[in-house]
Amino acid sequence: MNDQVMPKYRIGEDDFSIQYISHFEPGSMPRPHEHTCFELYYLLDGEREHFMNGNVYTVKKGDMMIINPHNPHFTASSDNLQFERIVVHFSKSFIEKGDPTPANLLLNGPSRLIRIPPKDQPEIEQPLLRMLSECEGQLPYYTALVRSLMHELLIRLHRIEQSSLGQESQDNDHPMHSKVSEIALYISSNYNPEARNA
Repeated sequence: MNDQVMPKYRIGEDDFSIQYISHFEPGSMPRPHEHTCFELYYLLDGEREHFMNGNVYTVKKGDMMIINPHNPHFTASSDNLQFERIVVHFSKSFIEKGDPTPANLLLNGPSRLIRIPPKDQPEIEQPLLRMLSECEGQLPYYTALVRSLMHELLIRLHRIEQSSLGQESQDNDHPMHSKVSEIALYISSNYNPEARNA
């Protein structure tokens, strides 16, 4: 099977971008990186290891990572090499245009993993796939529709997260979590963005 990488669709310079990738080979990011905007990383299929804030998160089908601006992170292959994901980058100002209320949901906490229950996954995937389609077709007023879909996505994520409060967290279910977390913490502690181009 071959990798499938769709173009990264953008709205504005740093306002919004979305990209679909289906990957069948082992792969990892060589070092931590960060963004000036928010990142939503949704796994449509497969499994990935995410390293962030001194923790390792085993991200599985239907999971969403919410990564705040300037939060160093990186990913690596798990035992399951095949994965399919959609990544969205967006600025707070992009969400605030039109109706500023959904932007308040971005202030809900630190970068985190949200496990989407199977029954709710179609409600998360639908706006993501529609955003991809709108950005590809670029029909009149597509930017406004993409922003509206982002509002819907953030509200649905907020509702799912609120309904799961108090349930036992399973973020640290990787068998080597303790050792990998120790390594991730060392990398995060020694991460120097100024040295990236050295």
